[in-house]
Amino acid sequence: MNSSRLTIFFLFLCLLSSPGCQLGRGTKAAPVGRIPIQVTTNLTGFEDSEREAIKTLIDGSLALPQTPEPAGSPGLKGYSDAVQKAAALLAPTHRSTADYLNKAATILAGSDERIEDLDRLVADASKERLLILFGPGRRAENSNNSLLSHIEISRRSEVDEPWLSAYHSRLSEFEHWLPIPKGHHSLEGSPRDSLVIANIIFKGGTLAQNGSMSTRRPHTKALVDELGTTYFFYKNLLEKEWYENEVKSTSNLVLVERHRHLASPRAHLNFFATRFSSYQLGPQTVSTDESETPIPLRKHFGASWAPLIIAKADLTGILAHEWLIREELEAAELSDQNLAMLVTMSFRSLYDAGSGVAPPAHAHASLIILNWLTEKNAIGFDQEEGGWDLNLDTIRTEVRNLLSVIFQIHATGDIEKADELVKAYAVMTQNVVRTLDTMNAIGGKLFLPTWVVNEEEG
Repeated sequence: MNSSRLTIFFLFLCLLSSPGCQLGRGTKAAPVGRIPIQVTTNLTGFEDSEREAIKTLIDGSLALPQTPEPAGSPGLKGYSDAVQKAAALLAPTHRSTADYLNKAATILAGSDERIEDLDRLVADASKERLLILFGPGRRAENSNNSLLSHIEISRRSEVDEPWLSAYHSRLSEFEHWLPIPKGHHSLEGSPRDSLVIANIIFKGGTLAQNGSMSTRRPHTKALVDELGTTYFFYKNLLEKEWYENEVKSTSNLVLVERHRHLASPRAHLNFFATRFSSYQLGPQTVSTDESETPIPLRKHFGASWAPLIIAKADLTGILAHEWLIREELEAAELSDQNLAMLVTMSFRSLYDAGSGVAPPAHAHASLIILNWLTEKNAIGFDQEEGGWDLNLDTIRTEVRNLLSVIFQIHATGDIEKADELVKAYAVMTQNVVRTLDTMNAIGGKLFLPTWVVNEEEG
């Protein structure tokens, strides 16, 4: 690969855009003049009251005005009534969810209550089987209606509840198993953040066509320190809309044939379900002679902070499942699948950064991981197949070794070593570019949302 092509890749790292979403099977569109609706109708396994509440909320959402109206306006009265009716239906079995819905209904009706009061109810409501969440992925200033004009209904994944609950409740124990220098563990007691894996049933309102595979609550920044953030991962969307349309294709292009089957849907879910909580593990600040108070890592390390913190999240998320396997909370055969997914997603993130879908720091983090593993003979490019061969045992060792280096840099605040690590490993190589060229040759961006959704367990 000549140098000019490498230069072009970097020049356009942030400039290319991704295509928009499109509707497909498994959806129901709202009438003309209404806010678009996405809905799945398979409600097997629900109680009658749950099905009636879901139907009530869907019907109420169909009546939403297309253009935002202020809370308390006639256009929102029907929606407010529907939300209140759903709360009454769920009250006997979903008390916290009913409280959440009643609060939303009063806000929609024009009360003076604050959105922050609604956000406070999310933590308790998210512990129940049926999950109902209001609000888009971004907050609109001074507009309760704007925040409540999007709704998501999902059901907790009982299949994933045991391992996820164990991981979350023992996060501090896991942190002490990681290669973190003594005295630099940051998590004491129970974590504020929480994780939920659910299957989406319905998305309606202003962002119904948004292909987001996850939702974060609360939106209110002032409450995050107090309540933490709840991450909702939509398992069926991850598989149908991301894995099937994008990740599976990526693994087929990136990995040699004998390893492709390892990049499974479960490994893809694992990759994301644990990595988000990893940001709060290990050193968070640096103490220096120049400052009387500890300095946040982001401020201290500058440009090197983002690539290393992203690489840390990817690697720590993988080790979380190694720890779960060690504690006999997950099946041992998942280990190889998770490692294959790390390599697959590193190339996917690198490709997305080049397409403008992900920030450039994700490209740098992926390159650090891939080049470290290549240098340690954990992965190697097979010239004949045009894909990457995996030495799984060596990957398992080197994931921990690279993470140990990052934790040591964060603990000591060594800016020079951080910069050296990024400079040495966040570089394009001929074989990496060859893989990216193969991905590009398929026809550009592989992710084409079709909204084929099935909420059943799997």
